[in-house]
Amino acid sequence: MGERNLNTPLMKQYVQFKAQYPEALLLMRVGDFYEAYGEDALTVSKVLGIVLTKRSNGVPDSVELCGFPHHSLENYLPRLVRAGYKVAVCDQLEDPKMTKTIVKRGVTELVTPGVAYNNDILASFLMLLSLMLTLRWAQNPTLARILPIAVSVGCAMMAKLS
Repeated sequence: MGERNLNTPLMKQYVQFKAQYPEALLLMRVGDFYEAYGEDALTVSKVLGIVLTKRSNGVPDSVELCGFPHHSLENYLPRLVRAGYKVAVCDQLEDPKMTKTIVKRGVTELVTPGVAYNNDILASFLMLLSLMLTLRWAQNPTLARILPIAVSVGCAMMAKLS
């Protein structure tokens, strides 16, 4: 995004947070929506299959924009992460009704493909691992092995049970 798109307080906030998390897609809470701008909007729109539009801020130049309702974050965040992207979630830190200036925002979550960001996903993974170990033990108890996995760093170690 060039200088022409920095003319509003919201876009200044966006650029500030994007500079702190340049490797992540930045989803910024704006009212009842999470929005992405510029290159992030192009990526988010493509991965999620949502409409890409533009924000012009009343000037001839514009910046790409896409967004989705805030209550859909639980559905869309896993899709972005499964596609291999790191995502920074920037939330409103104060009630917009209580301020006369721009709402304070901050990154409240940084999600990477190696992070279990949902208790249901973690529970499913542990149940699957338990089932695999049980089936292996049932097939041949002398060959059963334990395979602890550190998902966040992509590491696995195997130990034979005797």
